[in-house]
Amino acid sequence: MFGTKYTLVTAVLMTMASLAWGFNLYIASKAGDVPMSNIIVVVLFAVLAAGYWTAYFRKKNTEKAGTE
Repeated sequence: MFGTKYTLVTAVLMTMASLAWGFNLYIASKAGDVPMSNIIVVVLFAVLAAGYWTAYFRKKNTEKAGTE
């Protein structure tokens, strides 16, 4: 559906978002507050990032093998 570059960019952005929200969660927990919504967002972005990384490497291996 989408090209390899699109998948790579999306995977990097999802990873960065997960790390940023994870850092936000860490800072919030140090302040004594752990909102459940922050935990859900971190997990959501981490799962999406893992999915896009998996899709990227599958596409890359498919292109390398020459099969579509």
